[in-house]
Amino acid sequence: MPAEDFAVTGRLWSAFPAADRLRFALVGHGNRYDFYIRRYANTLTWTYGDDRSAEQVRRQVVDDLINRLKVLADE
Repeated sequence: MPAEDFAVTGRLWSAFPAADRLRFALVGHGNRYDFYIRRYANTLTWTYGDDRSAEQVRRQVVDDLINRLKVLADE
């Protein structure tokens, strides 16, 4: 598959302690891919998709995983 150019839009570091979340979208050629990235310690957890209706679900999965890592670190 040949390389395609995409524009980065909606780049947003959330206003949380230590800026641990990043959201952005790649847009081009009639497509849009939404990315959501969380940082915890030395771990990056991320998701992306082109189905806008499931974006909240994808974010929740990443957030739940990070929360579970935090619980495990405290045990």
